[in-house]
Amino acid sequence: MDALNKEVQKLTIEEKRLAIQKLKREIGTGDIKDKSVSDVASLVDGDVKVVTRRSNFYRQLLGYDKVTALSLGDIPEGADHPLIEHRVERSAFQKFVLLTDKLPLEVVDPAQLEIIAPVLKEGKYQWKGAYLGERITFAMGDEAFKSDVLTGKVSFQHGSTIECVLNIHRKVDEIGEAVITGYTVTTVLSKSDGGLGQETLQGKRHRFGKRQSEGQGKLFGQP
Repeated sequence: MDALNKEVQKLTIEEKRLAIQKLKREIGTGDIKDKSVSDVASLVDGDVKVVTRRSNFYRQLLGYDKVTALSLGDIPEGADHPLIEHRVERSAFQKFVLLTDKLPLEVVDPAQLEIIAPVLKEGKYQWKGAYLGERITFAMGDEAFKSDVLTGKVSFQHGSTIECVLNIHRKVDEIGEAVITGYTVTTVLSKSDGGLGQETLQGKRHRFGKRQSEGQGKLFGQP
């Protein structure tokens, strides 16, 4: 229990430190001027690192059956007990635990990829390329483009690039940092060997659908 208490104090202090840092940054930019306490709390709750560490904290507490509740409070200087105490019952611990470590999918449309090593045979093999100057491996999810590569309709040479719709898969690690777990090309819009890009049929369809969607948004006053 002594070890548990020390760990609880350590994690609570760390959580508060992160929250204070977040608030200081917001105050420095003037973003929380004239905001209520609940508004400020919402800002803290939106911080991925704080939410992740809080989740780890409550998940650890759930492993100790003797912990029935958690009480938090700020003790002002000279006082012997908190003026305002917040109590969290064990039954509420689970709602602070993240159900998944996955972050929302990041979609880049369009994205430019240099092809380093295409996959020239059947199977779930990863392609190799370069994105924003970084070498990456990615799954080719455009079945029509993949078929054209396998049948020889599309070939590659040094410096070949594709313009595509790129999905970036991310998750939160144990300390709340966003890390990339993989890349998927869903649609190849065009392919180039250094000159003018040659648009694909699926690229034409995608761009047409995108223009239609954007046009409807403007028609109905959407931003």
